[in-house]
Amino acid sequence: MAADLPDPKSPNYRELALRIGNKGTIYQTVRLTRTENKNGKVTTTSSTSAYRNDFTAIEGGYKVKKTLTAFTVTGPDGKTIDKDAHTQDAVLLRTMTGTLGDLTFIGDESLAPQRLENWPALWANTRALIAAGLREGGRPSLEEEVKVMNMMDGMFGKLTPEQAAGSFLQADTIIAVPHNLALEIEKPLTADSEIIVPIGNFPLQVSETVIITHWNAAGNTAQVIYDYRPKSDSLKAFFYDFLPKFMKDAGAPAEALAEMMSAMKANPGNVFDMSTHCDYDMAIDTGLVRQGKCTRITTVSLMGQTSGKTEIYDVTESFVP
Repeated sequence: MAADLPDPKSPNYRELALRIGNKGTIYQTVRLTRTENKNGKVTTTSSTSAYRNDFTAIEGGYKVKKTLTAFTVTGPDGKTIDKDAHTQDAVLLRTMTGTLGDLTFIGDESLAPQRLENWPALWANTRALIAAGLREGGRPSLEEEVKVMNMMDGMFGKLTPEQAAGSFLQADTIIAVPHNLALEIEKPLTADSEIIVPIGNFPLQVSETVIITHWNAAGNTAQVIYDYRPKSDSLKAFFYDFLPKFMKDAGAPAEALAEMMSAMKANPGNVFDMSTHCDYDMAIDTGLVRQGKCTRITTVSLMGQTSGKTEIYDVTESFVP
């Protein structure tokens, strides 16, 4: 529930409306840099993607046909994978990227993804292509393939169209945050919302804060800051109630479950931490994101081991390719 709502009568009140018309095309670029730290071992990967989003206004929002037009991935070894690479890893990545790079979603009035169209068929096709990619070159073994596909099914196969949109369109969700804001300059707006944790698709409650920090009408630019963090009660429910049952159902040994619960009880406050901070430079006349940068940090400390992941999204959107 939002607190201390903006006052439209205030001299500092501003509306950052999304002015895109009923039909058109928005071009996006997304660069994702992911750094992982597992007990001191650090690896970094990055990807750069370009998309064409053809949108049409519908009741309550927009229907968007999203097409991947270019991508490049750099692995932890520094090697680059693009549309012309032919290694097995490249084929698998290109398969996954390609099947999920041409899709249609329903967005709200701010273009925030609400659901993926034809999700069951899209996942079935993607799953078949992933399995074929795994078998290319004679590896892995059948047993390993089954394990991988079971893991994929566990993560994605049970998603609803709404959950799938949240999992596969994270960049679109990030880009949509500052669309259609109506706030007082330098007056934060805080509200509670929900995100889906990929592990078992758990609905995690988070606290969000958004603020317009700068408005320059003459320069046609506005700056927006956005932050969110999980709520402590929701985190506790995830780790103490949901996660043990999820791991048990997945076949985790009883000894491992007991050890995990013991470790969490011994240090419950530092098991898991996650935060996201975003800075946006906005075009006032269109309401589009000229440049956005979001940093998401996740840390897990359990059973004497610590792992962390930092994801940095650099995003842009424009009417011009």
